[in-house]
Amino acid sequence: MTEFETTLKLLKETYGKSTLTKQEIAKELNLSVSTISNRISQGYDLPNYKKLGPNRCDKVVFPIVDFAKYLTRTVKVS
Repeated sequence: MTEFETTLKLLKETYGKSTLTKQEIAKELNLSVSTISNRISQGYDLPNYKKLGPNRCDKVVFPIVDFAKYLTRTVKVS
């Protein structure tokens, strides 16, 4: 099993759904929700996401497959 497959399986087992919220992404990356929101507005260093509406404060979700790809492609620093 590849690192991507292992990561995807773990995320699916943990969350049991196909998309993750900003809060869940923040928890997984050990960042604040504010940092995630700032990165969204700046288009900086995040996996693909989908905005569920045209307004600035509409809900944002991250497909779990894209997040698993992001995690396995990101350089991990101790």
